[in-house]
Amino acid sequence: MSEMSEEVKIKAPKRWWSGPSRREHDFLAEVLRLAQNGKNMDDLRSQISGRISLLRDLENKYDWSTVVAWALGLFGGMGLILGLLSESIRDMGFFMFFLSVFHFWEWFYASWFQPEQVTVHSFMLTHSREFHMAMGLAFGEYFLEWLIFPGMKSSLWIMIPAIIVIASGQAIRTVAMYTAGRSFNHLVQEEKKEDHVLVTEGIYQYLRHPSYFGWFWWSIGMACLLGNPITIGAFAYASWHFFADRIPFEEEALVKMFGQSYIEYRKRTPTGIPMIK
Repeated sequence: MSEMSEEVKIKAPKRWWSGPSRREHDFLAEVLRLAQNGKNMDDLRSQISGRISLLRDLENKYDWSTVVAWALGLFGGMGLILGLLSESIRDMGFFMFFLSVFHFWEWFYASWFQPEQVTVHSFMLTHSREFHMAMGLAFGEYFLEWLIFPGMKSSLWIMIPAIIVIASGQAIRTVAMYTAGRSFNHLVQEEKKEDHVLVTEGIYQYLRHPSYFGWFWWSIGMACLLGNPITIGAFAYASWHFFADRIPFEEEALVKMFGQSYIEYRKRTPTGIPMIK
């Protein structure tokens, strides 16, 4: 191959998500500069340029993730203050707090176990239009009823059982995600990766999809916390319908990946979600 005569310049972005990334960029940029005058270096140049592009992508991911994490912290902190200090909308305050905890943990899990895949979408705030509609319904119904029938809201008889269900659902999902480790993914995996294993120990001995089980009951507890009659029914139906569609689709892929081992596991282990075998 011909000797490279054109100088390649790599402009470092103004902001970097971590010191190690900046140092790696500088190192690769220097290697690329030294390789410019070499021969048979096209492949090396391509790989290094690709690596620098990846670092730029990571910067964008973590920059936006920082903004969203800050917003969730502010939203959750305001919710906790309302939950502890307000008498009229304390149920909404705790709703805001638990909602923030859930979505922040989703991102934290992804950044911990699958840092190469983490994006701002790992917060699970943009996963479906139905989710946004459900949140709009929850807030809309709550404040409408709060204005017309304020006595319906902030009842300890409703809040305490709801918080127990929410905390239990969150704990079960968190334990399930931690137990599965890198084998857990927000997206259904249709091809088996080298580090993807069939997890059947721990909480997976008792529930086939413990993360879904926890999420299902968490969502119902969240609707109950607000004391929204319409939202409770809507959340229950939407959550059940989502898992009734997703679980068979995911299990079809799992049978392809793990064969008879998964079939036997499925036979002996329930989902724990009503009417989903």
